[in-house]
Amino acid sequence: MGSITILGKKIDISWPVVKSKIIWFLKALVPPLIRLIVTVAIIAVVAIISVIKYNSPPNTYLSVDLSFNWTFDPRTLRTLDPNFTYNVFMDTHCHSVYSDGMFTPEQLIEWHIANGYNAMVVTDHNTVDGSLAAQKLAREKYNNSIKVLTGMEWTNCRCHLNFIGINETITPIKFPTDQEIQDVINQVHQLGGIVVYNHKPWSTWAGLDLPSLDQFAEWGVDYFDCANTVYYDFQTWLWAKSRGLPVVAANDFHGTGTSLGWTIFNIPNTTYDESAPVTADYFTEEQLFDAFKQKNTSLIFNLFGSGHDTNFDLTLNPKYVDYQPWIEIGEFFHGFYTLERGTYSFVQGNCGPGNVVVEEAYIKTTVWWFVVLFISGELARALFVFIYKKIRDFIRSKRKNQKEEVGGPNERFKSDIWDSEFGIVGTPLLNYKS
Repeated sequence: MGSITILGKKIDISWPVVKSKIIWFLKALVPPLIRLIVTVAIIAVVAIISVIKYNSPPNTYLSVDLSFNWTFDPRTLRTLDPNFTYNVFMDTHCHSVYSDGMFTPEQLIEWHIANGYNAMVVTDHNTVDGSLAAQKLAREKYNNSIKVLTGMEWTNCRCHLNFIGINETITPIKFPTDQEIQDVINQVHQLGGIVVYNHKPWSTWAGLDLPSLDQFAEWGVDYFDCANTVYYDFQTWLWAKSRGLPVVAANDFHGTGTSLGWTIFNIPNTTYDESAPVTADYFTEEQLFDAFKQKNTSLIFNLFGSGHDTNFDLTLNPKYVDYQPWIEIGEFFHGFYTLERGTYSFVQGNCGPGNVVVEEAYIKTTVWWFVVLFISGELARALFVFIYKKIRDFIRSKRKNQKEEVGGPNERFKSDIWDSEFGIVGTPLLNYKS
């Protein structure tokens, strides 16, 4: 025994009792602590796996068993210049499986034919291989329907430029200087190619260290993209028009969406029949490229486009479906931080420094709710166990009272067997005597 004084009042304390209570309390904490550790460990494993899958998911859709069973005539749409004469409908920008596109070269060709193009350029990121494959296939199989020019999209952290009409890949540079950009433009011209400046709005949103439009014009860029995917760059169009510079429309097609823009121009001295379906049987690749070099283009652009969205034709990737729960969970955990790495450069990683910004408020809120839910769960479990034990004790007490009221050893024995966890209470069965 011992005693302590609180507010001048002496209180007797049994230290062995206090010690036993403390030990009981600590033992009572062990199971919840184990459950907490196991729960946190499971959450950590799930978080790591899900974030990895979120950052590198499989393609949502697959371009398998595609059939482009429609035809669209872009001549049903109004042109930018109402009195412009044209017989070529060209897409100057699209991507295949040779870079980050979903379509094979042949699927790209068939998609363009269905959408009313008779000329196209495959411009995969930092490689001409996709365009060479598409051109070869078009010559062999689709020559009367469409002509394919070679090209690539020179992609880096300062600008995206299309190089059209070249047959060799221009070496990519992640952060080219102004002089290096000029040198590459000159190199393309020496190879007989054409240079197109791509999607100024997107490049601005992506945070590229862009030279100005005037600089690109001074360095010899041939065309300026003013209609790309779903936006029309009116300011670039006004700028180009004020300087007499030609413009193009481009879909920048990667495999999803609809056709929205057609670059149009005229090849002279052909047998083109404007009342007949759009074909490419009245001009050659050489005539096409020579006419494009004349820099006399206009465009057709419409936000509704052909109205045929490939999203409805693609096949949902079963692998994506399998991993979708992980991807969704990964999106949640990815919200705990922001990785400031900039846009992808297609030249050894991203353009940004790779800074990690931890979202502390988000983490604190999540931890708070986890603690609340865990404690609530433990309290609910404790309440359930308490009620269960009370009911169990009540039933046992009732059975015990019933056994005491039952007459005869055989009846008592049956009751004991029913109540025992092992089927025997007290005296072993073999030693029982009636």
